[in-house]
Amino acid sequence: MRFLVDENLPRRFAEVLRGASHDASHVAEHILAGAADEAVMALAVEEQAVLVTYDADFAAMLVLGELRFPSVVLFRDQHRRPEALARLLLDNLEQIEYSLTEGAIAIFDPARVRVRDLPITPD
Repeated sequence: MRFLVDENLPRRFAEVLRGASHDASHVAEHILAGAADEAVMALAVEEQAVLVTYDADFAAMLVLGELRFPSVVLFRDQHRRPEALARLLLDNLEQIEYSLTEGAIAIFDPARVRVRDLPITPD
């Protein structure tokens, strides 16, 4: 699976994903550190990558735009070390991989993982 790791997570996060045989890059590797969220989102779409972040603004952009891609993995637990969060993603990837390939927001809270399929539209 291809991942784009946002700047609010360290480069080490992408390294752990690569160590598990995934195609992962960090926004700094694309010279996008400090770039607007829209530029990061555009790169994730262009690269067909799942965006991994702490920033809920990316999920909001998907919901407000009623978009289907890119998928976003959103971490809400900022008390764990990045390596532990990467491991948590890898440990749960088999259960959420299909949704991520089809377009989804996967929210990793301290106690659970929630997946919302995209697009999210008003009822």
